[in-house]
Amino acid sequence: MASHPLRAGQAALAKGNYAQAIELLQSVCDTELDETLVTQAQQSLILAYEGAGEYTPANELRQLLTSDPQGRAWLAQNPQPLPSSSQSPPNILAQNSPQNSIPEPEGTGFTPLATPATTGFTPLGTTPQSRQTTQGQPVKANNQSKQANPLNQGTRPPLVPSKTAPASPSSAAIGSGNNSSEAQLSGSDKSNKLDENELQQENLEPVALIPVPQHLPSTFSDRTPIPWHNAERAKTWTPLQGIKLKKSWGLEIAIALGAYWLVNFVLGRFALVGEVTGVVLLLAIYRVLGKFWMVQLGTGVAFFWLLRTIVTAGMLAINAVLANLAIIRLSPIQLFYRDPTYFLLGITLILGAAAPWLWDFLLRKGYNIKSLSVNQLSSKSPEALKLLRSFCQQKKFPFPTLMVLPTAFPVAFTYGNLPKTIRIVVSKGLLDSLTEEEIATIYAGELGHIINGDYALMSWAMLIVQIPYTIYWQVAYWGEQLAELCYEHLPAYRKFLPTVVTWLCAIVANFSYTIFWLLRLPLLWAARLATYYSDRTAASITGNPNAITRSLLKIAVTTAYELQRQGQTSWLLEGLEILTPLGYQQALLLGGSYRELNDSKDPLANLKALLQWDCQNPHRQWLIWNYSHPLTGDRLLVLNRYAQHWKLEPELELPSTPPPRNQKLTLKILKEKFQTLITHTQALPLLQRAAIYGVVMGLILRFLLWVVGAIGYRFYLIEITWLFRNANPFHTACMLITGGVSIFLLINAYFPDIKPNIAKTEIHLGQLLADSKAVPPQKRTARMTGRLLGRRGISNWLGQDLWLQMPQGLVKLQFISLLGAWGNLLLNLKLRPSDLVNRQVTVLGWWRRGVTTWIDVEMLRSPGTKPVNAGYPLWATFLGIAAVLWGTYLIWQA
Repeated sequence: MASHPLRAGQAALAKGNYAQAIELLQSVCDTELDETLVTQAQQSLILAYEGAGEYTPANELRQLLTSDPQGRAWLAQNPQPLPSSSQSPPNILAQNSPQNSIPEPEGTGFTPLATPATTGFTPLGTTPQSRQTTQGQPVKANNQSKQANPLNQGTRPPLVPSKTAPASPSSAAIGSGNNSSEAQLSGSDKSNKLDENELQQENLEPVALIPVPQHLPSTFSDRTPIPWHNAERAKTWTPLQGIKLKKSWGLEIAIALGAYWLVNFVLGRFALVGEVTGVVLLLAIYRVLGKFWMVQLGTGVAFFWLLRTIVTAGMLAINAVLANLAIIRLSPIQLFYRDPTYFLLGITLILGAAAPWLWDFLLRKGYNIKSLSVNQLSSKSPEALKLLRSFCQQKKFPFPTLMVLPTAFPVAFTYGNLPKTIRIVVSKGLLDSLTEEEIATIYAGELGHIINGDYALMSWAMLIVQIPYTIYWQVAYWGEQLAELCYEHLPAYRKFLPTVVTWLCAIVANFSYTIFWLLRLPLLWAARLATYYSDRTAASITGNPNAITRSLLKIAVTTAYELQRQGQTSWLLEGLEILTPLGYQQALLLGGSYRELNDSKDPLANLKALLQWDCQNPHRQWLIWNYSHPLTGDRLLVLNRYAQHWKLEPELELPSTPPPRNQKLTLKILKEKFQTLITHTQALPLLQRAAIYGVVMGLILRFLLWVVGAIGYRFYLIEITWLFRNANPFHTACMLITGGVSIFLLINAYFPDIKPNIAKTEIHLGQLLADSKAVPPQKRTARMTGRLLGRRGISNWLGQDLWLQMPQGLVKLQFISLLGAWGNLLLNLKLRPSDLVNRQVTVLGWWRRGVTTWIDVEMLRSPGTKPVNAGYPLWATFLGIAAVLWGTYLIWQA
């Protein structure tokens, strides 16, 4: 029988074979379930690391053992040896500031901007950076560790020092077809590349938990050149006609419900017209304006309704706290019991009127926006300048204000409320990454938003959305700075005051993030439709759909490159995602995985393989409801049709599925549609599927009971007549109970057991991404190892920005505790996932494939730390139990 890895590792340690001992003992720490054996392996691992001269992981393991009484006893018997001067361990809390300068452009005539952080983000505060340990307790910071812009890399120092990030390479890295990527790097990139000797001398690479066959780079060092076909544009073309929305029962029902609510809410209050007359009036407007404008109107109404609901709930919650906390001794605020509708309506109208200037202030203070002169634009894309001038002359529009963001991320968006106040914003990263004609198509897409008129709605709504988002990142930043100031200047209160301040700011910041996430939901449908309209308008104006295709793919590649280089998601990308040409999460899937998928010698073939899911998955349109942009593959297919309409060869040939045929409704066709509908719902994630089942089955059950109550009412059966007249609570109870039962029935299949052999097997990401029929409920347990990227500090306590960087690409990590996403604030107090950012980690969980790819985390572990356990299956179980109990209580009360 083979020897246990623990005994084999201890034997190798006794013989002085430290490398073999580290490998064997680390495998025990990662895969062993017996905590006693894990502790023994950690103790032997400390000696192995110290014998090999690797003091950084040894010190981390020693710090970990201090929390255990037996570990402290072992440490007392085995004190830390004094390292020699040549092997002195580096300070694990030291950090190097990433290179914030933007590389100088080539001699194109473009005037270089100021050199802020590459994220383009400038914090509103100027207080020093916070320093915290992994346990969340602030410690006194050294002056050398303070940065001018703490939010550029996160507000908590990494546990493993990182080398200065390389500067952004020129656009030739993704724009040319040369085989050598080394030739595409600028001089600053070559000087900043890390070789193996530097990594070994400075201990920048943490020791792997289990040997991984692939090399895990500390930074994303290059972008594989893509041999673009550079397909032609139309020489002469006929502009495309206006787009027509497909007939949809969901769209018609949503418009009808919106019209009814609007008439009830606005016209009914003033008794101007009756409900029937109002609905007829709105339907007449719908016929005149069309579906797209009605969708925008419905989006505005839904957004205002949700905003009113959130504000009303907040006011009632504040009064409930004031009324029930005797310590405060304050009476409830009577004003908060009033209807805030008209006050909110006035405030939102004022914000809409002042939107352009408020946007200017926010972008100038938060992201250091600058003016872009026509000469600067002409040096990058004369075609774009000519396009803008031609548009303004034909439409008799004033020339829009041009702005540029000094960030390496490629973004573009438009805001304003009237033609005279329109601003078109692009980033320096976009200007540097795209060619002249591709920049022109981006500007044409922004003109599409102006022509279609959706820019006014999005400018107004997204300005309101920015309020909670700005509170989120600003409070997160100020909170850590304030905790540090309390530690430095109030030594008598160091034991509790910094922790209290950190927790209060964390609650406020992450609650604001939750509101930001909720307010985005009503805007997503209109944003997806506006993107289709914008692409069509851009193709019609320029006659160059192939350049639009290249620009979208290059934006994806550059976005993934910059996120891996900077180590976290830009605040700008997340806060303004709805306004940008491409959703950053979809961009990260494409741009992060095209290099290592199937054929690394042909990146275009890899891009086609990645886009197959977007083009052929039968359930894709059901999985996109919570994303701000259409499927990238669908967008490119539409652009290919435009190219074929003008007799052009498409830039990227993509597979497509034939559209459904229009057939007369027969019993057989209805049965097939019903079966297809059931199949679509089975492809949804667990909670969405349970919610749909709960609503549908609850309505069916409620209808049956209503029929029983009606029969009792007809035959004077008093005992059951309440089912007919007064059963609103019972209606809700039916949906809650059926939804909870659905969770119980689905949870085992959605979260299959992770077998022990999974913990020892690496799954290649490329094999998973190549499956075009994958859906989230598929049974795929996974173990993956890579570098954890994301924000540090309290801005990431909910786990909203966690990415696993591997050679094959980027995967989003969804970390949900036993108490849900908000339970992340309350649990794992000693170690959070955000504390492991910039470290090598091993992830166990369930791999999901939808519009993007993610892992529902079961366990997260880094060398020298205890595993961080999530609890999504238990949280879903608790949610189902709570729904059933609540429904039972409502029935009892009824």
